[in-house]
Amino acid sequence: MKKSDIFRWGISLLILAFGLLSHDPKTSTRWFAIAAALYAVPLVAQLIPRTWARVYGIYFGLFVALQAVISANFFPDTYIVRAPHINNYLDIRGDNLHGISGVQHMTTDAKGFRTTKPVNYDAKADYRIFFIGASTVAQDWIGDKQTFPHLVQESLSAKLGRNIEAINTAVPGLRAVHHLATMRKVADYHPNMYVIVPGANDWGLHITLHYDKGNPDQFAHTTVHVDRVKFRVGVLEFARNYTLQHTILGRGILPLWALIKSPFASPEIGYGDNPERKVGYAKFYKEVRGSLFRKDKRTFKPKAVYPGYAKTMRDIVAFCKTSGAICVLATHPHSFKPGTTKAYRERFWMTPAFEKYTLTYESMAHIATLYNRFTAELAKKSGLPFCDLEAQVAPSLENFYDEIHYNLEGSRKAAAVLHNCLVKVIGKKSSSNKLSGRTTKIGSRP
Repeated sequence: MKKSDIFRWGISLLILAFGLLSHDPKTSTRWFAIAAALYAVPLVAQLIPRTWARVYGIYFGLFVALQAVISANFFPDTYIVRAPHINNYLDIRGDNLHGISGVQHMTTDAKGFRTTKPVNYDAKADYRIFFIGASTVAQDWIGDKQTFPHLVQESLSAKLGRNIEAINTAVPGLRAVHHLATMRKVADYHPNMYVIVPGANDWGLHITLHYDKGNPDQFAHTTVHVDRVKFRVGVLEFARNYTLQHTILGRGILPLWALIKSPFASPEIGYGDNPERKVGYAKFYKEVRGSLFRKDKRTFKPKAVYPGYAKTMRDIVAFCKTSGAICVLATHPHSFKPGTTKAYRERFWMTPAFEKYTLTYESMAHIATLYNRFTAELAKKSGLPFCDLEAQVAPSLENFYDEIHYNLEGSRKAAAVLHNCLVKVIGKKSSSNKLSGRTTKIGSRP
């Protein structure tokens, strides 16, 4: 075999390997098929007995790989949403999710949002609220009609005599950069209000990268998910920063695919017709809990939130200034407080998650309070409505199944807190959201 043949076959195989390794297994198999097809073009081209085809095949593969690198480093995709038309029934059994049991029905609409009413995103609504957050807002293990966004929707509709629409955009693992991207995206869907619950994943990343000596900005298009290898394993996870779905080319494929399948697509409103039924024991939580009792205990009490987080939150405020919708900032719930029982603390796993060390309980309390205080002070300085959600649901197994995630009872209580906060805001004109230098703190500890 000639050296030129070895070179062209070697380059083609490397391009294909890059494409396969960069696929994120959390994305759909459709994206794996698309990536495999595109990155396999150079290899297939080498089978064609034409020099020009072989050369241009390699050029094409290099283009796809290069645009992935450029996209990740200069044009990161920070808008992350669930798959559309999910229709899952999950029968929760056991006690790994304390306070959640029985069949939980989870759906998403054509946009990938959790909703319980038909929503026409092309038209204005009586009152449309977008809930922005991560797993605490997403409430993956709780059925649609028991999540706190839905309960708030129902209670506000009854109280105000209006047709309130609550759209839950949250996805587990999201951070402030993703919240801002989501707000910018849904601005086209006629929002009247954003309810933003930031903090936990950003403070978790702050802790982890303090010891890993990393920079959160390089993970702008990734999430802090249940797989911490994103910040730890070398070649494999480095490549996944360039997954096709989040590249410029990938973002162009999405509308093209929607156009191709549009004559056969499901209606814009509603979820999939074929439900998926599973039994869930949530064994993951049994495997990871107990992080507070790791032998390697460390103290970390930063004086300020991470600068990148502070900047993004200020960008969110700037967006709110120009938005016609009201923005409500809420503190993030946590249970790093005095009086929690040992049995409850044994359920904790995010101190931080997926590490061999743990911060002390006092350190976790410090950093959670630091980030929530930042939210409160930002609301006060900017004049945005503020809801102290964290302070008003007691930290116990009665309300949480771990240190930050509500169970069914906690979800009901969180909904009551948010109801009290939002009912006073909705009656005011949007002009009250103009920055006046004085925050509107609504709701008080019961």
